[in-house]
Amino acid sequence: MDEQLETKAGYDAVNKYEKMRMIGTEDSQSVSFPIDIKHTQVIAFAKAMDDVLTKNDSKGGWSDCELRYLQARLIEELGEYFALVAKGSLCAVARGEHKKELIDVANFVLMLWDRS
Repeated sequence: MDEQLETKAGYDAVNKYEKMRMIGTEDSQSVSFPIDIKHTQVIAFAKAMDDVLTKNDSKGGWSDCELRYLQARLIEELGEYFALVAKGSLCAVARGEHKKELIDVANFVLMLWDRS
């Protein structure tokens, strides 16, 4: 397993995908990956994105949001990420916070991609 997979959820998602791929079946209770994904980091990243989206399901979806709103939120999230970068990486929380902000950025990119 790749050392870069640092979350249990990401690790579990990769393990489940690898098992489904080896036995050629899909668990009907879970999300399956319809394509062969070479890089396990993609699976872990997608799982982290989905975890955040699921946590925010109560806020509603993005299909009714104005594109300008989604664009503004993307810029805001990028600003939060670069504000952390500007502080430097000596902070003990920095690595986890950087990753959280990057997931937020990725989710707004996903929303804009989905609406395009």
